[in-house]
Amino acid sequence: MLGFGLCRAAERRISISGSVRHPLEVTQAMLEKLAAAEVHLNEICTDGEFRGVFKLLGVPLRDILSLSGIEKKHTDFDSPVDLAVRVTSSNGQSVVLSWGELYYKSTAEVIVAISAHPIFPNKSIDKFKDKDAYHHMMDILKREIRFPKLVVPSDRYADRSIEAITAIEVVDRCSDVGADPSPEPYSPQVTVGGEGRQPVTFEDFSEGEFITATVHVVGDGKGYHGTHTYSGIPLKTVIEQARVKADVNTVFIVSAPDAHRVLVSWGELFLNPHGDRIILARKEDGKPITRNGKFILIPADDLMADRQVKSVKCIEAVSMESGNQ
Repeated sequence: MLGFGLCRAAERRISISGSVRHPLEVTQAMLEKLAAAEVHLNEICTDGEFRGVFKLLGVPLRDILSLSGIEKKHTDFDSPVDLAVRVTSSNGQSVVLSWGELYYKSTAEVIVAISAHPIFPNKSIDKFKDKDAYHHMMDILKREIRFPKLVVPSDRYADRSIEAITAIEVVDRCSDVGADPSPEPYSPQVTVGGEGRQPVTFEDFSEGEFITATVHVVGDGKGYHGTHTYSGIPLKTVIEQARVKADVNTVFIVSAPDAHRVLVSWGELFLNPHGDRIILARKEDGKPITRNGKFILIPADDLMADRQVKSVKCIEAVSMESGNQ
């Protein structure tokens, strides 16, 4: 049942900066006017720490960003699909999300919470054999939450749900890259590198590792392109095979020879179920892909197809931890 002790935010401000049209500070009063999303969070981290179960009320992060407006500057690539969003707390903790996971998923996938109700167990203490464990759980459920709190409720683990956030920065880390001028640039292989790692090149993958996804291909520009079935290897499997070290502040820039690129966050790949269905496709509708390269990046659960990349040539890991620019 819902607890009666409502935890609310103190008067704090969040700065919005970076690749935005209008940098600003968001106040508690502004957040309260925008608050429209309620989510459930089982707050358990990858290290096994249990931090409670809550119903939280907040504002979709993308609605907060819309107050400033996204604006890329000094780039040869106008699309926002290679942007990252770094969220930092008052103690310097940070996590990084991709533009795509904010804008190509449902609005409540990522929120900034301003209040919460703990969800207490229905059973009383006499139903628990371990009384100490019961008291420990109750202490956690009654703890003070430091708002505003970033919440990613669909993540399997809550490592990206951080408290007392003070800054949201839209970051364009992709430098201008030379483009292949040919009308149909082709890459016969894909190379994974970055963060000081020796690049690893893959010419193909075992079909035994493939998964299949049916995708309604809808783009911002030309609308519906049909429904297709793609088969390929999960992107996170490729990154694991390349032994890339990464964490909640790492992003992966996936690019083609013509300089088209998109950004995928470590969290959406390794913490979120949607990451299981971000694939490097080798087949489309049962046939091997031969035109525009061997591999197509398919984020199967994106609501729009703008993060698809044909002729994938390079996957670069980039750390975006605060201060590591």
